[in-house]
Amino acid sequence: MTVDGQGRLYRFGRHLVRLMSRRYRVIPSAAIHPETLQEPVVFISRHQNLFGPWKTMLWFPGRFRVWVYHVFLEPQTAFRHYVNYTFTKRFGWHQSWAKIVAWPVSYVVTAVLRSAACIPVYRGTRQIVQTFRETVRALADGYSVFIFPDIEYQDRSAQTGELYKGFLQLDKYMYRETGRHVCFVPMYVCRRQRAFFVGDPIRFRDGEDFQKEREVVYQKIRDGLDRLAGLCGEL
Repeated sequence: MTVDGQGRLYRFGRHLVRLMSRRYRVIPSAAIHPETLQEPVVFISRHQNLFGPWKTMLWFPGRFRVWVYHVFLEPQTAFRHYVNYTFTKRFGWHQSWAKIVAWPVSYVVTAVLRSAACIPVYRGTRQIVQTFRETVRALADGYSVFIFPDIEYQDRSAQTGELYKGFLQLDKYMYRETGRHVCFVPMYVCRRQRAFFVGDPIRFRDGEDFQKEREVVYQKIRDGLDRLAGLCGEL
């Protein structure tokens, strides 16, 4: 059984963790219309070594889905990633110990992410089209979508570094299907104030060259994230 598209496992796990975690609140920009938060938008936020996705999936209200690298949504591919990279190269574990831990972790994490109805991201492959199409369907069904596009995803600093730009192609698919542009909204997860700082909506402009406009939107998103980090006192 699902509620707002989220399965029992995810909802049960979130409930348990919330009992041991301090609540985060939403602080919208003064310029944002209150109804914007009631409509499906694409939130762009910082990864910060899992801190952003973790707090978002734990405390952000409403109906939403999250972009997740596709390897974490299948136990076999998740296991290989944990063994060959996460536990060995990042944590420095011996491979034999990494395999022992990775086996149960891969099944548990995969089950939770699937229960949360995360959208698989096939970065750098032709299958990325599936990601865009599923995202457009989610928006049409009334779900907001969260994307955490940091290239250096382990960077915990408040300053926004380089972001993957591929997610901006989503606007092409959205416009083709609906005749409307994606509403991108910067969102910064603030440790200091235990809050989600929500920025101003950003959209592609009609009639502009896509490649040039992509750079404009990209910079507005980066600037918006830095502004929010400054507003919350972390930058």
